Amino acid sequence: MNLAPNRQAGVRRLEDAVAYYTVPAVKHNPYLRNLLTIISHNHLASVTFNGQALTIQPYQLLYRDGYWLVASWDPTSQTCWNYRCDCLTSCQELASPLALTKQELQAKIKLFNHGEGGVKFKALLTEHGRDHFLRSNYPSMRLEENAGRYYLTGYYNERTFDYVVDYLLTFSNHAKLIEPQPLIDGYLKKLRTLLNQYAD
Repeated sequence: MNLAPNRQAGVRRLEDAVAYYTVPAVKHNPYLRNLLTIISHNHLASVTFNGQALTIQPYQLLYRDGYWLVASWDPTSQTCWNYRCDCLTSCQELASPLALTKQELQAKIKLFNHGEGGVKFKALLTEHGRDHFLRSNYPSMRLEENAGRYYLTGYYNERTFDYVVDYLLTFSNHAKLIEPQPLIDGYLKKLRTLLNQYAD
């Protein structure tokens, strides 16, 4: 530090006055360096995720709530998906001509995140729900304000259905699903499952 001693002492006092809470990684992630290399090369990857062999095009590493995730494009299902890195049991780089360019990949991701081929959902949020969304959200979701009310809107598909239900449960009573009915039914089913854990 090239500051004068009195300035250094002031900086240290400020550092002592502020604390940042971060969640350490929950599990070991042996393929992070390999994934970073694949992303920088803009190549496909052959991975095994929860016992399933997949070919994906990873494009970003994310860290959320103690878990490393790799955001990827799945050329087979034409969907984006965040895979938990600790659930990968193999990861190999594929220099394939089928890999999308950065521009093509960004276009695909944008279309997917704006609901192409997905089902739209909508939920009414309280003020607390709005704050929760601002702290934790995903690219396929938006916060809308209309006449002083806050709405969470987004898209899901068959593959992400359960994931969206679990995400909506994190709002507790600060989000009320408005549509569609299949997602409401899935949400209520999950709530009944949770309640049944406490049944006599």
